[in-house]
Amino acid sequence: MLGVETRPCVFIAAIDEAGATLTTGERIAAETVVWCAGMHAHPLTGRFPVERDRFGRLSVDTFLKVKGFAA
Repeated sequence: MLGVETRPCVFIAAIDEAGATLTTGERIAAETVVWCAGMHAHPLTGRFPVERDRFGRLSVDTFLKVKGFAA
């Protein structure tokens, strides 16, 4: 569907500017690495006049546009 693959019980061992290495030893090459961790959103999300969840996260659509925000 969106090209997202899950790998249960596999973790990231290392990340660098060229991708990630998994605990299995497999290397996933990437031109861009975005690390999303933690449970609370950045305070900047409070500037969007839309609904957020209890962690302050914004809801997005399949194009990663913030729902309820007309840019």
